[in-house]
Amino acid sequence: MKIVEMISSPETKSEFLGSIAQAVARSGETRVALDVVQKIQVPMRKDQALSRVAVGFAEAGKTDAAIKLVSHIEHPVEQARVLTEIAAALFKTGDETQGVKMLNEAIDLASKSRARNYLVDVVMPLASEPLTAAQQKATEKNVVTPLKKSFTPDEKRVANRLLQAIQAM
Repeated sequence: MKIVEMISSPETKSEFLGSIAQAVARSGETRVALDVVQKIQVPMRKDQALSRVAVGFAEAGKTDAAIKLVSHIEHPVEQARVLTEIAAALFKTGDETQGVKMLNEAIDLASKSRARNYLVDVVMPLASEPLTAAQQKATEKNVVTPLKKSFTPDEKRVANRLLQAIQAM
């Protein structure tokens, strides 16, 4: 932190503080990460740092703290993006109920903001099978992921909501 204090440019200082806050959040230090964010002077960088910290909390298993932080992010589309990342973290831990709830909130925010591109970006991963290891290696060769042949009931409900939201725009 002493090095950051020596930086005179508010923009550069804010970028460094955002990176520090994210790293601290990933280690699970909730209070310290939020204290670092409060030192950011550039509003846009502060919003970005809040997003990065919320994702860091989710990655550290502190999803409740991540969810609370989302409401402090200024831009609704960014809130939706972060909620989607929180949902992914919840799915990885097996908490599908809460994960679906976060996805639904992300859909609501994106729909209200008329963020059609965001919704399309969320639909494709949901409707595609994961890449095999060989396909991942060949991604530079424009591998097209095959569409899923079946959905879980929760995936189907979320996919239908996403499609309805896209068609309404």
